Amino acid sequence: SLGSLFKTLDKLSPADDDLKALVWAWNESRGLVIHQMVKLTNDYNSTWAERIKFAKITAQDGLILLPQLRRYTDRIIRETRKG
Repeated sequence: SLGSLFKTLDKLSPADDDLKALVWAWNESRGLVIHQMVKLTNDYNSTWAERIKFAKITAQDGLILLPQLRRYTDRIIRETRKG
């Protein structure tokens, strides 16, 4: 899972607190999107259109987060190559 992968990376080279917060918040939203799409019950007070809108926003947030994660993982790769 993304959570366990990020924890492993964080042990190798600690991420800054802002990045950690962004990753955990996005991961929570991502999990909610998945849950909302596969578990169709009356427990939610949202329409399908609202769920799709939230999924799109979450995807867009992920695209914004991706370059930050790439810089972080690139840093880890450089550090491990230096040995």
